[in-house]
Amino acid sequence: MPVYGAPEKHLNQGDILNNVPFLGRKAHDVTFPPPMLGLLTSNSCDIDKFDETQAKLKPTERNAWPVTVAPIYGLDTLKSDAAGDVRRRRHRRFFFIPAEAPHPEMMADLWFQQPVPIVVLKKLTRRATLHPDMLAKLWLHAFVTMSRVDPAFVFVGGTLSAP
Repeated sequence: MPVYGAPEKHLNQGDILNNVPFLGRKAHDVTFPPPMLGLLTSNSCDIDKFDETQAKLKPTERNAWPVTVAPIYGLDTLKSDAAGDVRRRRHRRFFFIPAEAPHPEMMADLWFQQPVPIVVLKKLTRRATLHPDMLAKLWLHAFVTMSRVDPAFVFVGGTLSAP
């Protein structure tokens, strides 16, 4: 299955951006780590709504419009057994992005997703875009991460039931 797809002209969910400014935390203090790769996790419709309405927004509203981005790390930042769990998608916190030339294998940290003003992201360069099949994996992984519902269960007719 392909990992990366063709980027579109405008930002979309699944875009991987260079130099995203994230906030960090050390004990009870806010830190400003160096900018890093980020996976755009907000729905594409949130970005489209900004694009459609930005001319009508006040400058303060335009500059503050948030979209959600998850920081991306290389798997080499984990111990080998933990990296193996991420590769097998057994670690809910991290969304595994397999290697596909020229990109190494990576993981997006869904626990540390955070809002970043869209005007900041629009100035950044896009490194890659996830293929639609990988986006579907991201949606399922995010659902399980946030809901703790086993993926063996599905919603049928408005109720949660086993397949």
